[in-house]
Amino acid sequence: MSLGVTDEAVQSQEISEAKYGLAVTRVQQVKRELQPQLEHAEADVQTLHDMNQYTNGTLEYITLRLLDLNMETVSNDAAALKERAVQSREGADEAIQSITDVENRLPKAEEDARILLKNMAEGKRAITLAYESGETLLS
Repeated sequence: MSLGVTDEAVQSQEISEAKYGLAVTRVQQVKRELQPQLEHAEADVQTLHDMNQYTNGTLEYITLRLLDLNMETVSNDAAALKERAVQSREGADEAIQSITDVENRLPKAEEDARILLKNMAEGKRAITLAYESGETLLS
């Protein structure tokens, strides 16, 4: 009878270790899946920042030229600035969407990791109980 308890304890331990390995693998997989999106979102934010700096510089430049140049030149510069502002807005939309996508996936990934880690803890608890039962029977 004690051999059956030992076999059950060993089996429980193997199951627990398998679940733990699966949990670790899943957490690493989630990190790998989300990392490129996060890096892309960060790059989009940096691009947006650069575009905003360029837009601000262009605006200052146009303001200075307004004092020195005729209205036709200023109008051309304003059209260029308007185009750059449109690009900047589009870049902002893409950056916000990238960040939103990453934020939307994080809760599910965290929940998956919590479930897997909970299963691992339950497996370890089952092993402990099986060993304690085996020791009690052997005593």
